[in-house]
Amino acid sequence: FVTVLTVQSIAPASIPLRYRPRLSVVDWTDYNHHEPAGPGTYAFGYDIEDPATNNIQFRNEERHPNGTVTGSYGYVEPDGNVRIVHYVADHNGYRYGWPLEELPV
Repeated sequence: FVTVLTVQSIAPASIPLRYRPRLSVVDWTDYNHHEPAGPGTYAFGYDIEDPATNNIQFRNEERHPNGTVTGSYGYVEPDGNVRIVHYVADHNGYRYGWPLEELPV
């Protein structure tokens, strides 16, 4: 019994670490506002730009006093194309598309 525990505690230490997370400097901004337009409302978002990994993305979302949630998110694809999605969630369900004018609130 003691031998088994000793072997098990040594075995993981002898396995080489194959995954090493990439560490890089990221330009990061974020904001988060609680109840900016009264009770039950919120607004939040973030922007990320990491030159080392070419990770560029953002997200914004807001809940309005009537309960409707609107937002958008986007990112830059590896080929350089920018993708942006706008969405609305309300009594009619969840809808997304582009441009925002196609999504009545």
